[in-house]
Amino acid sequence: MSSAEKDAARSTGISIAVVGIALGLAVAVYISPKNEYFLGNFTYLWLPQAAVLALALACKASRESVGGIAIALALYLSVFAFWFSGRNADSMAWLGYFFSFPGALIGAGFAIVSEKPKTPITPILQALGWVVLGVAVNQTVVCSTVMYCLGN
Repeated sequence: MSSAEKDAARSTGISIAVVGIALGLAVAVYISPKNEYFLGNFTYLWLPQAAVLALALACKASRESVGGIAIALALYLSVFAFWFSGRNADSMAWLGYFFSFPGALIGAGFAIVSEKPKTPITPILQALGWVVLGVAVNQTVVCSTVMYCLGN
């Protein structure tokens, strides 16, 4: 791989990571109430994502994997917000969001360990898949034990 190709791959990885993180921030800003509770809600929604991303960076995850993890977490937040708004609204439902992050951490760990960058998109998709799987398994456990997650 030439120097120019390495620079392009590095730039792509940084771009994906920035887009993923910005997406998570944007979703948290969008769904947080725009009143005196904004900062507390925003912090509650985005701090778990930041913790997972910080741990991924501490474990030397590639920029592409960080981007995939961030995109998966932003998607999870938006789906969770959609599902638990309206007729499924419950003030305690957001505990389900918070308690699903062990699955996100495990998924991110698998993404980092299984990282085999054949193409620039491979680590992104692997990270996205592992985190979505981890959250889904964790959310299933949460919904079948301590929470009732299905609407009326």
